[in-house]
Amino acid sequence: MAKLKKPDYYKCPLRSRKDIVEFIIDETDQRCYDHRQYPLCFNVKLYNLNLEFAHLLQLWMDTEPGSNFSKEAVCRAYRFYQENADNLSEWAIDDARTHFVSDQRRSDGAPEGDCFQTTWDGKQFDVRYAFVGRSGGWLSIVRFQYVDFATWGNEIEEQLTDMDFKDLRMLYQLVVMLKHDLQHPEKEVEHQAAFALFNRLDDDE
Repeated sequence: MAKLKKPDYYKCPLRSRKDIVEFIIDETDQRCYDHRQYPLCFNVKLYNLNLEFAHLLQLWMDTEPGSNFSKEAVCRAYRFYQENADNLSEWAIDDARTHFVSDQRRSDGAPEGDCFQTTWDGKQFDVRYAFVGRSGGWLSIVRFQYVDFATWGNEIEEQLTDMDFKDLRMLYQLVVMLKHDLQHPEKEVEHQAAFALFNRLDDDE
C-alpha cells in the first residue's frame, strides 16, 4: 500500500516546544464565558450562508455526480424546501455540529464517527469539543489527551508547556487541521442542507 502523503496545508514544520506553544496560542482565540476560560477557540460564525434552493441543488449535483433527478423529484424536493424553509438552517447547523459534538457516543465516550477525532492520516486521539458563546459561534477544544483546557483561570501557556511532548505535537497537528478545515464553515452547513433535501430523492429509489 502506498504511503499517504501529507497535504501541504496540513504540514507541521515546527519542532521546538516553545515554537509549538506559541503557534497554538497565536492561531486560536481565547474566550471567557460565565467566568470560565476557553483558551483554544475557532470562529465558526456563519457570515455568508447561502441556502437558496438553486444553489443547494447545484451543490448536490456537483458533489454527487451520480445523482440524476427527474423533474418530478426536483419538484418534490422544492415542495419540501418551501414547507421547511424556517427549519432548514437549524437542521443543517445541528448536523454540521455533530462532527464535533453528538448525543451518539462510542464506547470510549467520543462522538459517533471519527470526524475531527483523528489526525489527517487516521491516528486516533482523545479530544472533546464544545460550542460556546451567545450564538454558539466559537468552537472550543475543551479537552485533549486528558488535559482539560476549559478551566477556571489556568494559564494556557503553562498547560501547554507542561504537556507530554508527543501529545503537544498531536495537538499542534489538530490545530493546523482545524485552521484549514474551518476557514469556511458555511460550506459544511450548505452541504448538510443539500443532503437533507436531496439525498432521499435519487431517481434510483
